[in-house]
Parts: sequence; structure tokens; C-alpha cells
Amino acid sequence: MLQINQISKTFHLGGRELKVIDGLSLNLAAGEFVAIVGPSGCGKSTLVSMVAGLEQPTSGEILHSNKTVERPHVSRGVVFQNFSLFPWLSVKKNIAFALKLKRFPTSEINSIVNKYLNLVGLKDFGDYLPKHLSGGMQQRVAIARTLAADPEIILMDEPFGALDAQTKISLQQTLADICVREKKTVLFITHDIHEAVFLADRVCVMSPRPGKIIASFNINSVKPRTQNLKRTREFSDTVWEIQEALNKGFQSEV
Repeated sequence: MLQINQISKTFHLGGRELKVIDGLSLNLAAGEFVAIVGPSGCGKSTLVSMVAGLEQPTSGEILHSNKTVERPHVSRGVVFQNFSLFPWLSVKKNIAFALKLKRFPTSEINSIVNKYLNLVGLKDFGDYLPKHLSGGMQQRVAIARTLAADPEIILMDEPFGALDAQTKISLQQTLADICVREKKTVLFITHDIHEAVFLADRVCVMSPRPGKIIASFNINSVKPRTQNLKRTREFSDTVWEIQEALNKGFQSEV
């Protein structure tokens, strides 16, 4: 589904070069949920921007279904940390936005919007404006909008990073359940190792800048998952191993 082949990214800032990513390779299979963890500034968000087609790699290539990623496309949906909703549109109209661009019939749009409102637990809030919703509810709308457009790949850049602990746990569970039901391919960026292990089929660790993949961990816990997974020895051991990989990557740069 997605092939990232030896990509590097260098920015030119004030007459100097800043290499953010260096020789990063990663493949995602269809239906796979891959989480990326790494220290601040290692290039995680830049990676998402390049896979989305918002930025181009300085070298290397990104292929989506064997086609080079050159620009944004509806087949790759993005969920950002800051919700990115249209403040003047209701919840329903935010979710319907991409469907209207695709010229879906009104009856089909209504059916799809209602489906995803129910999936994210917002069936009673369709006529609300974003400003009347909590941060967690706004992020549910952003997830529903992305899912409604039916992308082949969902890119999520720290989508729960700005939320309080309880809302974060609730949305993690919602996302885990949806991804099992919808069988979506997901590239998920997070600082939270516990979140990564709970959600992902595979967790990849990035080095400090310039970022590259330095370790990969398969998460074999059975799906669908519940919060009880976090109480298991298997979960704790995996979190510890990933933390150790992060520590070693940082120490190697010191």
C-alpha cells in the first residue's frame, strides 16, 4: 500500500541547511496500523507531510499503490493535532465536505455522515458548530470527516496530543474499534509509547534528527483490544523495550 524508499529531507533556513530526515525507509501493508515514535524534532511530522504530498523529499521516493506521491490526494486522509475543522460549518457539514466535492448524491452523503457520526459517538451533535464542542469532540469530528471520505491511507499526526488524559483514552479506544471494523491502513505519529502499543500492529522508532527508523516492534496482541491490555505483562514489557530503543538512539547521538 505504501512504500517509503530511502527518503531524505533538507530544509534551507537563513542561508544554512537543516537535514531533518536521512535515509528513512518504511513499508505499510494494506490494513496495517503502524505507529511512529521518536524524540521531538526527529522529523515525524515532516514524514507525514511528505506522505500526504504536502512536502517533497529532497531525495528518495514515496510510492502509494506503486505510484509516486507528488501532491495531496483524497486517497490519503490526514488528521492533525489541531482538529482543522471549518468553524463556520456544522458538524454534519464538516463531515460531508469531501463528499460534496466528489459530487455524491445528497441521500448518500446523509447516509455516510450519519454512519460516521454514530461511529464516533456524536449522533446528537450533527447540527452543532465546532466552537460549541469540547476539544475531544472536535477531534472526533475530524476523524469522522477523514473516514467519511474513505481514503486508502489515514495519516494521523499526534491527533490526541493536546487532549486531557481521560479524553485521550476514550478516543484511543474509539479509534482502535473503528480501525478493526473499517480495516483501514494507518500511519500514526505519537510521543506516547503506551498509545502506540495499544493501537498499532507495528511500532517503529525514529532516531534523533536527522531521523531514520532504528527499530521496529511487532505488536501481536489480539484485536479488538480493550484497556485491560494495558494491565498485562506483555504490554508493559513491550513499552519498556521501545523505551530502551529510544534511549539507545538518543545516547548514540550524544
